[in-house]
Amino acid sequence: MTYYTIRWPLLLILSVIGGYFLANFFSKLTNINILSAIAWGFKSKVSIGKGFPVRLFPFMAFLFYPILFIGLTSYLETPLQIFQMKNHHVGGLIGYRDGMKAQVYDPSIGSYIEYEHLNPPFAANKFTEVFKVVLFYKYRPSSKYYKDTSLFSLTSQVLTLIVIAVGLLMVYISLYGLAEAYIGENNLQIKLSHHSIVQKFHEITGMPVLKVMVIALSIYVFLLIAGAISVKILRNYYTGLYISQQQELRTKVLNNILNTETLKGTVIRRHYEQKSKFHREGFRDNTGHLVNRGGKTTYYELPVFTVEFKNLAPIPVYLNVTTRPSNNAREDDERMSGLFRDRWDIIPSEMPQLDFTVNPDYTISLKRNNN
Repeated sequence: MTYYTIRWPLLLILSVIGGYFLANFFSKLTNINILSAIAWGFKSKVSIGKGFPVRLFPFMAFLFYPILFIGLTSYLETPLQIFQMKNHHVGGLIGYRDGMKAQVYDPSIGSYIEYEHLNPPFAANKFTEVFKVVLFYKYRPSSKYYKDTSLFSLTSQVLTLIVIAVGLLMVYISLYGLAEAYIGENNLQIKLSHHSIVQKFHEITGMPVLKVMVIALSIYVFLLIAGAISVKILRNYYTGLYISQQQELRTKVLNNILNTETLKGTVIRRHYEQKSKFHREGFRDNTGHLVNRGGKTTYYELPVFTVEFKNLAPIPVYLNVTTRPSNNAREDDERMSGLFRDRWDIIPSEMPQLDFTVNPDYTISLKRNNN
């Protein structure tokens, strides 16, 4: 029986145990029985401040504790994820996204391979970006799905740190507010303050809060660096392994489109990307000047079509195309969307060859139908 077999039951048990120890530890910091305070808080009709109900404090603690626990679990599992990545990884040159599958070209066998993927990468947007090297790994050996290495990126790690910080802060605020109301309502002779909690923490652990924060941050930085180095090593391995084939394929593609006015391609997939547009709002005063009163953001979905080109390289080349903002955008969108039965289909019901032109930035556009 492996860790992954019992992972969810184990995490559930650990969350309960962790919550119990957290409550006991906070009881020592405040000199009250925090579990009794929680039970009292659920039944309390007392309000503090400007009418804030005390009964919301235990609800807040129970709401943010899972967020804190999930963040900590993700953080603590980073070494295990690094180990899994180093032992269960694949790489290649990206083709396109096929639903929950990534079509990846493997130069060692000379064909595309599909990998089940939780969030497959999309096809390139420009001819200069085709056949990008990609690296996938399995979250656990028995899983049929691969993941990309974004888990080890700085953005992902910082987001995890923010989740932990927000969860910890909100749990602390909830329990502190509950403890303060409990002491006041029951006339307990206990002086509670943030400073007294910091001092009590030092007495119990033998370390000041600042030192503990520095140690935790140091471990975080170490795991961040370890993950980044592991990803870089593997990515460099696949880049070095496939760079000659990548350059050869890109050179053939660029040479073939250099003096070509029209490219024959087939729309094979469609997905939607969410876009946003900010609109300024205002009114004209007595002098006729526009007075700005802020604005609002409008969100909309933009269809993105994956096009297959078969005559640009020894293997098919895949590129994404969107209808650029222009007088012809609506007509172009209708022409390509008309290949699908409805707006929810990702695979077209018809796959005729269409004419495309190459733009100066190496993106493509649907060629105008002058007839």
